[in-house]
Amino acid sequence: MNTADKTQTKKLRSQPKFWLGMGLSALSGILIAATMPNFFNLGWLGWIALVPMLIAIEMFPEERPNWLTLPFAFIWTVAVHRFFASIFNNLWLGYLLMLGVGIFYSWLINAGIGLQRKVSGELKLLALPVVWSALEFIKFIAPIVRGWWFVLLPKSQWGFPAGLQVLSLTGFPGLSFLLMLSNVALATLLFKLWQDRRLFRPSVIALVVIAALLIWGSVVIPAPPQETFTMAATVDLVAQDMRIIDLKENSVGGDVSFAVNPEYSQALIDINGELTNSVSDQGLAFVGWPEELIADADDPEFMRQIGAIAQETGAYVITNAYAQISDKLYNTVLMIGPDGKEAGRRYKIHLFPTEPKQGFSAGPKSYESFDTPFGKVGLGICYDYHFLDVVHNLARNGAKIFIMPTNDDFNGDPDFPKFHATDAVFRAVEHRAVFATSTASGVSIVVDPYGRIMAMSDVNKRQIVTGEVFTVPDQTLYTRLGEWFGWLMVAGAAVMIGAVVWKREKKHRR
Repeated sequence: MNTADKTQTKKLRSQPKFWLGMGLSALSGILIAATMPNFFNLGWLGWIALVPMLIAIEMFPEERPNWLTLPFAFIWTVAVHRFFASIFNNLWLGYLLMLGVGIFYSWLINAGIGLQRKVSGELKLLALPVVWSALEFIKFIAPIVRGWWFVLLPKSQWGFPAGLQVLSLTGFPGLSFLLMLSNVALATLLFKLWQDRRLFRPSVIALVVIAALLIWGSVVIPAPPQETFTMAATVDLVAQDMRIIDLKENSVGGDVSFAVNPEYSQALIDINGELTNSVSDQGLAFVGWPEELIADADDPEFMRQIGAIAQETGAYVITNAYAQISDKLYNTVLMIGPDGKEAGRRYKIHLFPTEPKQGFSAGPKSYESFDTPFGKVGLGICYDYHFLDVVHNLARNGAKIFIMPTNDDFNGDPDFPKFHATDAVFRAVEHRAVFATSTASGVSIVVDPYGRIMAMSDVNKRQIVTGEVFTVPDQTLYTRLGEWFGWLMVAGAAVMIGAVVWKREKKHRR
């Protein structure tokens, strides 16, 4: 920064209007935090939360918005990423990562506003939404960071099914785009009314289109049919039970509880069996047990006990185990049928970083689904449904029911499980599928094909929840085409940037 820029910055910061802008930016940070699952869960605020900050930026059309985006970015990231300290078991590393995420979001807003000020005509309204959704998509699929990025702007809508339905067409980038477009259009409309005393027609058109999509989203959700089936999911908290932890002699810690002795295996079976039997009178079709590596998947005594519970309840029991094949150890999900026999098996593909250290190998990338009288079942484990590929490929192979054992135990953190639960809601709507997760610690959830949460446990409380669900036959556009909208946003951002560069170069050549 040269001397003139420093002088201008000091002058800017001395203006009352600047501090008003900083306050408006902080207000946007508070409002967007209030939309998130770990706070007030006020999803409707997501459509307007950024308006104060965007108006503040409009108040300084000649200045870079660097400072004005920082209060928003840091308040939001500290509010919703507190689980970083629990995940990495390091308070200072957690806050350092939160700082980095805040800088990223501040830069992202700056990049969008910078492009907005350089493009001409009605494209100005699209610049920030396109850049935001493109980069949010890229960071979600990029190596290294993709495994840790559970917080997205559209996660604010996980409890608002009408807003979620666009996921069946575009995946989450489409919802990111609509949320940011709503905020930009409304901020521009209000600023133009205040400054120029006129309606800004592109803003009106954008808001009408968004309203129409939300109306469509509410209309497309049907009433539950008469024919439904019951799914159950447990939260066993076995790893948090000190009496049982004492039995884990020589067990391996980390993301998963590796049951290496018969006493611990038996305790897991007993507690989940008791929870299952407590709701056996509800006519269960499926019951999910958590990711606990409960025993050797090929241990006949283990299979006998789980099979007996499946026969007694008349339900498919989905549980977690480990399997040794040749020289490789796999984190395994098993589906035991009402006849007491194994009806399906898959191996975890996306391993948590600690699992390779425990000796586990990633499962083969095969995506077989399993027939049941209720529909085809897709199986996976925990991290598998955070990534987009496993559920997508299973859905393309006909799976309409997903049950995935989970373990969200990070020192009892209450925030992270809610964000992981949003993944189940998103995958359900994207593919019009039933989705159930059962967790060792955290939140177990049952979701219908339209993103309605039919049952959800409390956070970190031992219990079993049940929900009535149904399947729908059609594949969604998203299931068929995948990440087409995300890549469209990337291409759109590249075209906008290219047009600005070309225009600048053309001007310089004159």
